[in-house]
Amino acid sequence: MDYKDLTPEQLEKAKACTTTEELVALAQSEGIDLTDEQLNAMASGGTCWTHSALDDGCPKCKSKNIKAGNIGHTMKYKCKDCGYEWM
Repeated sequence: MDYKDLTPEQLEKAKACTTTEELVALAQSEGIDLTDEQLNAMASGGTCWTHSALDDGCPKCKSKNIKAGNIGHTMKYKCKDCGYEWM
């Protein structure tokens, strides 16, 4: 499954997930089959089929100059232009 194949409603639900477990539960409830590669990416804190903050830009200033990292299984982002941080 590619995140571009999701409906706008599914994308909004995915964006609201704050943990890997919530994202996997959402995929299961929506009948979405995740590949082993996608599950491994989520388990290691990488990106998978869900939206990417790198595509959306900073929520505060809309800059695409973003640093991504992870805390456990949760992605953390920081805008290099305005300093805003979010997960």
